Amino acid sequence: MTITTEHHLAPANSPSDRGAVLRATRLFTDDTGRARFEDVELTMLPDPPPPDGTATSMPIAASAVLFARAGADTGHEERPEKGRQLAIGLAGSVRITASGEVRDFGPGTVLLIEDTTGSGHSAESAEGFLAAVVMLPEDDALPEYLI
Repeated sequence: MTITTEHHLAPANSPSDRGAVLRATRLFTDDTGRARFEDVELTMLPDPPPPDGTATSMPIAASAVLFARAGADTGHEERPEKGRQLAIGLAGSVRITASGEVRDFGPGTVLLIEDTTGSGHSAESAEGFLAAVVMLPEDDALPEYLI
């Protein structure tokens, strides 16, 4: 049985949200080996974007891109992730629990998954979900602007 200490919808992003900031959730392993959530923001420059261009964040190294799909009424018990990932919700939703804290992720949400050791997290999806998943190199440190 999971005890919920906090529950909320992870921040979604849209072109009008917060100007030059992309909001994301980081899922990581703390010093005690427990999975934790942390809200992070990536700065987008220039702000505002020029009429003929775009604002961008600093680059994050990636090793591969894939798309992941899970059906309705699926999930997994608490476990660490096999590798570092950046998941972007495209459709549906997933509920993730980390050390008793519960968060829901849906279209437009960005999740930086780094709990590759320790107790890990559990996940469940009542409706199923579709996500773009960017695999991140294991040996790259998290950029300072994300910590």
